[in-house]
Amino acid sequence: MRTLIKNIGTLAGIDETGRGRVTGPDMKLLGSIENAYLIAERGHISEYGLMGELPEGRFTEEIDAVGGV
Repeated sequence: MRTLIKNIGTLAGIDETGRGRVTGPDMKLLGSIENAYLIAERGHISEYGLMGELPEGRFTEEIDAVGGV
């Protein structure tokens, strides 16, 4: 199953370091993306980015977040 969530107003909690868990003061270091998309495959986030950079593809499900967080 490949799910696309599109038109996300703010995608928060972005961490490019690959850490499995972030706690305490490190929470202040997490980033965010405005006007984003997120792709999930088999229950895991496989990709995310700016809506303007959304790759073409087929999705089992598409969810329009309508500017939500």
